[in-house]
Amino acid sequence: AYSVIAESNVAQHFPDYAYNHPLMTPQNKIYSDSTISRFIREIDDNDRVDFLNSWNATHDKNEKIYVSYDSTNKNCKAGDIEMAEYGHPKNDVGAPIINYSIAYDMTNEKPLLYESYPGSIVDVSQLKYMLEKIRGYGYEKIGFILDRGYFSKANIQFMDSCDYDFVMMVKGRASFVHSLIMEHMGEFESKRACSIKAY
Repeated sequence: AYSVIAESNVAQHFPDYAYNHPLMTPQNKIYSDSTISRFIREIDDNDRVDFLNSWNATHDKNEKIYVSYDSTNKNCKAGDIEMAEYGHPKNDVGAPIINYSIAYDMTNEKPLLYESYPGSIVDVSQLKYMLEKIRGYGYEKIGFILDRGYFSKANIQFMDSCDYDFVMMVKGRASFVHSLIMEHMGEFESKRACSIKAY
């Protein structure tokens, strides 16, 4: 939560953040920045996978949920970090980047998973892997809310083949979208059968 709310991952600012936000620690204990840094250094990939598996095992898989999925990237000037690669940064400073994303259960207001991936991978190509990961956790009654970074004909076809409901911001100038809209204009805008269901 700290990284998302503070839009920072600098451990030295965590105690200030913790003083003004509710914590999930015993007795709301505020840990020092050195303790946070040491803890993060000691976590390996197996720990992350175990945590996400355990976390998702606690959720009701029969409940219909909508999952909001989004990603961003961070510039990395830390040196030789394998995941830092040149890609398409949101803020281009000429440095390699690391991509990271989160899938959030909008129905229960809980995060479901997070992931990081190399900076050279574009958002549009990462979506299929996230969808397969969510399915691997056992979620079946799910819909997705996605921004235009995941828009592609292949992604739409894949979600349709999985029978997922989804809301996706589209690029209206894309030829196949524009032609579909023009072909069906007036047929769907006011029909109840075409409305987006609330869950």
